[in-house]
Amino acid sequence: MSLWLIIAALTAAAIGVITAFWAESVAFAMLFVVVLIGAVALHGRMGLGAFSPISVLVFLYLTLAVTGPLVAGTVAAGQGVSAQISLSLLATQGAYLVFVTAAGATVVGALLYSIARPPQTPQSELLPAGTLGSHRVRMIAAIFSITPLGLEVAAHGAGLLYRTEYIPFSDAGNPIVAAAHTLALPAIAVLGWLTQVSVTRIGKFLSYSMLVLYSLVLFALGTRTLALLPVMAALGMLAARPNSARTRAIMLFATVAGVLLLQVPLALRTSPYHGLLPYFQTLSHGIGTFNAPAVASNVLFAFQLTGQVAFVAPPLSLDTLWISLDPRPGASVGWYDIAPDLRINFYTPYNALGELANHGWLALAAFFVVVGAYFGHLSGQVKRLLSLGQGLAGLILFGLACLFIVLTLQYNLRSSVRILYYTLAFELAISLVRVIARYAMARRRQPPVPALRLILQRIGMETDAITSQLP
Repeated sequence: MSLWLIIAALTAAAIGVITAFWAESVAFAMLFVVVLIGAVALHGRMGLGAFSPISVLVFLYLTLAVTGPLVAGTVAAGQGVSAQISLSLLATQGAYLVFVTAAGATVVGALLYSIARPPQTPQSELLPAGTLGSHRVRMIAAIFSITPLGLEVAAHGAGLLYRTEYIPFSDAGNPIVAAAHTLALPAIAVLGWLTQVSVTRIGKFLSYSMLVLYSLVLFALGTRTLALLPVMAALGMLAARPNSARTRAIMLFATVAGVLLLQVPLALRTSPYHGLLPYFQTLSHGIGTFNAPAVASNVLFAFQLTGQVAFVAPPLSLDTLWISLDPRPGASVGWYDIAPDLRINFYTPYNALGELANHGWLALAAFFVVVGAYFGHLSGQVKRLLSLGQGLAGLILFGLACLFIVLTLQYNLRSSVRILYYTLAFELAISLVRVIARYAMARRRQPPVPALRLILQRIGMETDAITSQLP
């Protein structure tokens, strides 16, 4: 029922927005409806659940397509965004088509994958029982979850307590900062998972304590990631107990809390001084009432940014596209030579959707057809892992896919694509673990052979081999 309510709301919003802005363009509404119908058909064909990257991407892009025009020409810098962008009517229409085309191409790619690889009944055992739920795996998950926190502390040091700049210039191109920011959200989701699967009270206590430490560090950085912390933690809890009404209620509450929390970093970034201590002092004086326009502008800024990069910014060269897609380190392919040119200003990089559209409609559509095919595969993997109780692996795959989706809205194409490479690498790691674990189980099931008997068998085999070669 909830899916159909979302579909009805999106359709009504699309018709209302398109009628208000482009009354003569019936084709805009028809394209939206066709993509939406295709997404619903795909949802039924593949049996997509709540943890489906396809559903997240398609419905998020379609939502931004119909809500973005409402603020396309009204938001100025300082109202929750880092750059002043005012789109013309033509650029607004173009940005709308970029989001709808990307969503439609994703549906096409996933549909092609489902035709080539029809949905299959989950195997009885993807991995040996307990492989991803053992004490060892919980320890590995705990070590992973604290790594980004340690990287943040190592990168910023005393700057977490007090600094004079919101984003220090030294953060640009710093690999430690990039790694910490990239891994923070998956680590928070893993901590949420650990709060549910830890078998001891001390384990649960430490998991919740680490979430508190993450909230303090993200608060000290004044980053919008703070608003995503309750959502990602609740997502981890839901992955651990997907059938629990309690975790579903926590997910709903966390989503509302995330929207309200977004007001905090937006207010703190305008402070004259930055860090944990100045921010606590700012909070003690209050940050005013909830600024709904600023929050909405920050969320919908991706629409404006896409239109600006795709239709206003100078054309990008083909070499830029290949460098962005190249999996090799940035220093090896010349990324750091072109990265400064792929920005609106110091605080606002181009986004992936805008870059692809700048290269042309064919590049945009082809890229998301490939993404749709891979997400079709990924949705099946996540569904099987969750159904077999291997929630950690499914959570990480789903979390990485969602991170890719978020990055396409406000970060460079190269930053987004690298998340896909990390996701593929993690899938390969799961396959390797599966092979090693099955091999180990097969060895344990074999009856033990005494060492002397094994030696005699080896000698006998070698003797027979020598004898057979004699005339």
